[in-house]
Amino acid sequence: MFRPKSRQPSEDDLEVFLPEAKRAQLESGWPGVFRREILPMLWEAEADFSDLYHSVIGSPNKPVAELLGILILKEFHDYTDEQALEAVAFNLQWQYGLQLGFSQAYVCQKTLHNFRGRMVKSQKHQRLFHHLTGQIIDRFGL
Repeated sequence: MFRPKSRQPSEDDLEVFLPEAKRAQLESGWPGVFRREILPMLWEAEADFSDLYHSVIGSPNKPVAELLGILILKEFHDYTDEQALEAVAFNLQWQYGLQLGFSQAYVCQKTLHNFRGRMVKSQKHQRLFHHLTGQIIDRFGL
């Protein structure tokens, strides 16, 4: 069942719990750029993926923006699925960039695998790639 991700940070978001100096460090690096610039683009794209889920049957989905973000960061860091999922669970940079609270910082390997399979089969990844690339080029003047 499709459910869009809330754009509000959770109660246990790192922004609340980290010391100011550590948060400033994350904000000035790639995690801050990803959180401010890329994640909102992924939130906007979420509804395009709603048809990958049943409208009534099943548990609510893991947020699409989160899964897309994990797949993007996985490629950016040249990680395996296992390394990416470990980073989601234990790496503050990934958690901050993906705006995950401590309680949200987990994704099952099967969830990531199944989402990627449905996305590739639907060819939605191609349109998303071109759309995001255009937005990034415009936003950063590349």
